[in-house]
Amino acid sequence: MRQLYRAEVRGSAGAWAAVSFTFVGLAFALALSLMVADTGMAAHTSGLLTLPEASSIFSMGYLNVVLCSLVGLSVVGSSTSLVVNSRRGSVARIALAGATPGQVVQTVMVQLAVVSIACSVA
Repeated sequence: MRQLYRAEVRGSAGAWAAVSFTFVGLAFALALSLMVADTGMAAHTSGLLTLPEASSIFSMGYLNVVLCSLVGLSVVGSSTSLVVNSRRGSVARIALAGATPGQVVQTVMVQLAVVSIACSVA
């Protein structure tokens, strides 16, 4: 089964690249939003901004975190769905070769795990 998993990951690398770019883009957007929020608090603690000015920057940063999370999760979910749908023929061949439904799902989950690990390194 490991050979099959490796072959599936190699065969689907191009399709999963879009999902990995989405993961990395979401992480970048969240990190940038958190940096904005932290900058507002750091400016207040150092005395550069008053509390109302700093709180507006702080709240804007966390509002961006919430909005990026909502949009990012939907984009990651839809791009993952598109990749799984594009791999439908490959999944059908695995099922026709005698794999159980659990093994078929496991091949897709292995691919997603590999992409998640690769993106976490990036």
